Amino acid sequence: MHGIQSQHGAGSTPSGCFSAKLVIWEEMTPPISSDHVHAEIDKLLLSGRAKTASEAEAMFLDAHLPDLTKLALELNEEDFSRHEAVKLLFAHGSRRWEDAMK
Repeated sequence: MHGIQSQHGAGSTPSGCFSAKLVIWEEMTPPISSDHVHAEIDKLLLSGRAKTASEAEAMFLDAHLPDLTKLALELNEEDFSRHEAVKLLFAHGSRRWEDAMK
């Protein structure tokens, strides 16, 4: 429930009250920071949870799909395309082809 509790108890929330609180909570939650994308990928590699950079990137993208969706809704097209997580998403789709070219 994203940490939101009703003041009216379970099942007795007035119509629309809970959804309004949920929207406010989601607006307060910052989207993923462009500065932290590569740091999180590095942590996956250094911890041994991912064996390769490609695996770490895939794990990162899988874990942050809701954040990427939120970025698409909140940022204008230019800022969205410049965000490091979005660049990673677009590049990751062609990673095998790029690796084969080397």
